[in-house]
Amino acid sequence: ITMSFPEYKHLNEQFHTAVLIDDLEPDTLSKAIREITSPDHFLLLRENSLKAATMLNWENEKKALLSIFQAANSNL
Repeated sequence: ITMSFPEYKHLNEQFHTAVLIDDLEPDTLSKAIREITSPDHFLLLRENSLKAATMLNWENEKKALLSIFQAANSNL
């Protein structure tokens, strides 16, 4: 369960790994908790999170970051 900030929303559109909420009102939180504790939905989120972790990890992100640094360094 996380706030529906733009980057979290974008990631969730790609991987569907979270229940997004727009506010912290008790009714909103209660609904999100009920949603995430549904066994089928929880297992889906878990499976999607494991898949996302294979792509969104430091080993992959390091390559992207290094290429940005190399491109910036070649422009100096």
